[in-house]
Amino acid sequence: MAVCSSCGRKTSDFVQFECSGCDNSINRCKECKSNEIPFTCVKCGFNGP
Repeated sequence: MAVCSSCGRKTSDFVQFECSGCDNSINRCKECKSNEIPFTCVKCGFNGP
């Protein structure tokens, strides 16, 4: 299980990638990724779609 970086829900259906601003891992659930819900990196503050 991972916590979605956009909505904060725990999910087993997610995509993980590195933040564009640092080396932190970003997790996004299927719903937030498909709806392009913004996220903020907790390490560097980078905002992305």
